[in-house]
Amino acid sequence: MKNYEKPFTFPDSLLLQIEECSNDGSFLLFYKDNDGCIIPVLNCPDQTNALALTSSAHNYVTALNNIDVGSLIDMFRQSMNEHLGVEGMDEEDDED
Repeated sequence: MKNYEKPFTFPDSLLLQIEECSNDGSFLLFYKDNDGCIIPVLNCPDQTNALALTSSAHNYVTALNNIDVGSLIDMFRQSMNEHLGVEGMDEEDDED
């Protein structure tokens, strides 16, 4: 693990690149700082977009909380296999 002597902040150039990925510049980003605190970064042109992003984040987290761990692992495995272009392993293969 890296030992950081000064607090991390996202470079403005990176935040501008993230902003360019959105049609209106809106984004919601979370990261963990040096002390282990979760830091949100919200960039929105107006209150309506801020509400839409936070509502979507809430719905996403609620859905994740409703998925059991086994299903979540299977979902990640399938996603990684598709990303890597490999055939998925059966659950029986994991037990060997």
